[in-house]
Amino acid sequence: MTVRVERSRLGVVIVAVVAGSVLLCSPSGGVVPVGQPPVTAVDGTPAPPAPPTPPSPTPSPPTPPTPSSNTIPVSGVVSVNEPVTTLAPSTIVAPIQAGSGPTSTVVSSSMVLPTSVPASGTPASTTPTPKQLVGPRNAEELRAAVLSALALSTSKSRSVFVVLDDTDTVVDLEADAARTPASTQKVYVAGAVLAKLGGDHRYVTEVRSSTIVAGGAADELVLRASGDPSFSSSQLGALADAVVKAGVQRAPKGLVLDDAHFDNKTRLDIWKRSFTPGEVGVLSSFTIDGNHRSDAETSADPGMANLKRFRAALVARGVTVGSGMRRGELLDGGPVVASVQSAPLRDLVRTMLKKSDNTYAEMFTKELGARNGNGSTSGGVAAISAYMVQLGVAAPVAQVDGSGLSSSNRSTARQQVDFLRRTSTASYAADFLDGLPVACVDGTMRNRLCQTSGARSVRAKTGGIDFVVGLAGFGQTSTGTRVTFSFLLNEVRSSSSARASIDKALAAISSSTL
Repeated sequence: MTVRVERSRLGVVIVAVVAGSVLLCSPSGGVVPVGQPPVTAVDGTPAPPAPPTPPSPTPSPPTPPTPSSNTIPVSGVVSVNEPVTTLAPSTIVAPIQAGSGPTSTVVSSSMVLPTSVPASGTPASTTPTPKQLVGPRNAEELRAAVLSALALSTSKSRSVFVVLDDTDTVVDLEADAARTPASTQKVYVAGAVLAKLGGDHRYVTEVRSSTIVAGGAADELVLRASGDPSFSSSQLGALADAVVKAGVQRAPKGLVLDDAHFDNKTRLDIWKRSFTPGEVGVLSSFTIDGNHRSDAETSADPGMANLKRFRAALVARGVTVGSGMRRGELLDGGPVVASVQSAPLRDLVRTMLKKSDNTYAEMFTKELGARNGNGSTSGGVAAISAYMVQLGVAAPVAQVDGSGLSSSNRSTARQQVDFLRRTSTASYAADFLDGLPVACVDGTMRNRLCQTSGARSVRAKTGGIDFVVGLAGFGQTSTGTRVTFSFLLNEVRSSSSARASIDKALAAISSSTL
């Protein structure tokens, strides 16, 4: 098949040679075999007769077209090797415009037209999308469309639940079956930590003195870690600057680390060894840049390794620091010499959800446990379960971490949907919703659902580990009805096929007139 785009006196047309026949395709959707009368248009309606050709005026030199980012070349061959998207026979392709990204081919049962796809990271709102006919019109049609999409998932086991506001369940596909949720589990952590600490909460990392600072001497300096997952190298420098500004010139007895806020478990035994420090940092209540380092000191004792870095920062600023370095709790307080604080918790939760940051999730989980006197993963998991029950939602069938890295976690799609619907009326609802990745806009949903009705309207938490693909969040139909959904696909042979099947299901939901 050869396809090319040409300009005629009627505008831009597409010339396609298929099996020896020549077809003329107008941007509005008409397809006319050359040498035959125009019998029908794409949608099956009789095509109007062609208007009479007006007398040709005296020819004048053609005006060259003005270059524009919103038009395509008027002639050329569409490469059949470009990625193709197959549309249903009822699809009507909108007039052709070029967007900011490369051109691909969109194939319908009647024509081949080039259409713009967004450049990497470009929101779909700047790109023309295929204009489709009415989507599913009732619950039965929508359920059929979703099940048809999921048939392509390559998943052997799943739990799916889709609910429209003010309606009955649209899809219940083993909604109560316990499946591995992967990172969709982070929605539980987000809701629980926002409820417990509040969106305005800020972590404070302090330096205290064991004695009153006098004559520039502070005896011992005690760094009290707060479990701030966002503490960075730049904040470490700012903390050292603040110590100098406070007038401290000497700490003859050295430094003390108070990191008792969390337990000393730096990783979970149930995780793959390869997960640390790449997928998740070496855990500690005193992290710097997420502790994504593999040096021997960090692996053995991340807290003390970071205290050593703080000592180096002080020395670099002219502070004389004794060689002593130990761990201990400053039970009687002591005067605050310097401190730095994090951004508001709502911003940190947003980072966790948008980027699916495992270290943030694990530290938030330990923080929830610490608020109940047990700064461990198990203590945090217990706090999350208790919060879900408080909301009136069944606790996870099994939860062993906060991030969802473990394949031993188990949730049901119904639990996730119930939890999400409760968050929409919670005091932290705006912060929670703002944190979820937005389809074709940002985070882990940046390149999904582009050129569909779901672009910019679906907000959801992704999930993916070996043989598991998940997505849980909110969307809406074409009439604005809110949809809450959870897709937990397990025993997946092809992760890309599983993601594509979920996206196809959400595209049908977004185009529905329910």
